[in-house]
Amino acid sequence: MRGSATPKTATSVCGPAAVRRLARGFTGLLRRARDAGELNPGLDAEAFAWSLMSFVAARSFRRAVVTDPDLERRLVEQLLRTLGDRS
Repeated sequence: MRGSATPKTATSVCGPAAVRRLARGFTGLLRRARDAGELNPGLDAEAFAWSLMSFVAARSFRRAVVTDPDLERRLVEQLLRTLGDRS
């Protein structure tokens, strides 16, 4: 196994208020891109911001337990498809 099975979390490193500020920043960025027609018009910007942050936070967990080296690429592609689907 690689990495630590119990990685530090963002809240333990910088505090909950900083994490919430980051989420608000991502939410605003995603809303602006969605409203400009650059992203899926049905995108829930706040939910996707938290999903993206959770994805990044869980990376060390995945590295510690997942044996499929291709999984990270597939997960990123799935996230990008969600963002770019403009139907």
